[in-house]
Amino acid sequence: MNKKTFIPSNKLMLAAALLGVAAGLADISYIFVLASGISNVFMNLLELISIPIIFLSIVSTIASIENIDEMKTLGRKVVLYTIATTIIACFIAIAVFAIIQPSSHNLNFSTDLNNAGNISSCLSFLSQIIPSNMFQAFSSNSSVLSVVFIALILGLAIITLPNKQQKSLSNLFSGLFAAILQITNFIIYIMPAGIWAFVTIFVKDLKGNTTTLRELFLYTICIFLTDLVLGGVIIPILLKIKKLNPIKIFRAMLPAISFGTISRSTSSALPISIPCAEKKLGISPKVSKFTLPICASINMNGTAVFMITTILFMITDNGLPISIYDLALWVVLVTLGAIGSASVPMSGYFMTSAFIASMNVPLHVLGVILPIYSLLDMVATGLNVWSDSAITAIIDKEIKTKESRKTKQTA
Repeated sequence: MNKKTFIPSNKLMLAAALLGVAAGLADISYIFVLASGISNVFMNLLELISIPIIFLSIVSTIASIENIDEMKTLGRKVVLYTIATTIIACFIAIAVFAIIQPSSHNLNFSTDLNNAGNISSCLSFLSQIIPSNMFQAFSSNSSVLSVVFIALILGLAIITLPNKQQKSLSNLFSGLFAAILQITNFIIYIMPAGIWAFVTIFVKDLKGNTTTLRELFLYTICIFLTDLVLGGVIIPILLKIKKLNPIKIFRAMLPAISFGTISRSTSSALPISIPCAEKKLGISPKVSKFTLPICASINMNGTAVFMITTILFMITDNGLPISIYDLALWVVLVTLGAIGSASVPMSGYFMTSAFIASMNVPLHVLGVILPIYSLLDMVATGLNVWSDSAITAIIDKEIKTKESRKTKQTA
């Protein structure tokens, strides 16, 4: 019997947050002890699944490609536009963050290699991400770069194997990733308790300190503003460059975008997005049925915005040093993380917590974000579906233009 994923309702999470506010204002010592214990358990669970989520998500995504030839033509175009739009999303998020400066510590960049955090040179960088012991990389959250490296080379190695072996390994890692997602379902199940604990501690620490509340408000504005710029400016400009009408495409795909926003899952929107693309936009079925499912799995622009903004917020909030080299590294990691993130509710949150856990900083802010994450996730998913639709329309036009040229040459 298949079990449905439990997603706490917005009312339940709001109730937990309100109880947390009341508990924090009550100023009762044993309540704070209880909240501290629950928050520690919740954070330990997040750290427990952090490395497996990063590793298995990347390996299972790459290994699911049937063969290298599949990455050509349509596949190459999908991957190209996915990576390009995700990187653009990251840089827009960085720019918005740098302008608004939501944290009490400003985001300042340095080009000095000596101020590049743990990365002092290209050689030391390579020595950090290439482990001498494969199992050692999984023993500490600080080895997240090594885990990403191992996942990439293992995934690429799998798709070069004979079909039978590749399929077996692909099923194995997909099954393991599904098992990890089941563990996250348990964490989601106890999320209201975590929200209560985090909000209780947050309110206790907030007394007499309005700066923290202001920072969270500005952090939220950063994410919404970045999503607005990406979805309302960058994607339409990209469509205009390709001589496509963004308003027409948006109206045609609005049912899918709306459903994706409500369901918070790009995969759930596929039964609507594919018919909309074919019937309302005239996109070729061979393009829509190939491009949209792949985009729904790997094209996560909204998720990337949430991840990079949250990571920058945690870095600056804890006064950690950052250089443009560190920043470039985070863009790469977030791009890979967004591509490997599952197209289901809360996937972006857990992937972000996995990266932040590797920084060895307090994760309590992530708990405070939980009550508003549903709204952030809804906007991000809507942006993802809109981006998927735009990429599909662009690829369809490029394929038709290429076929038209071939027809004229042969005529």
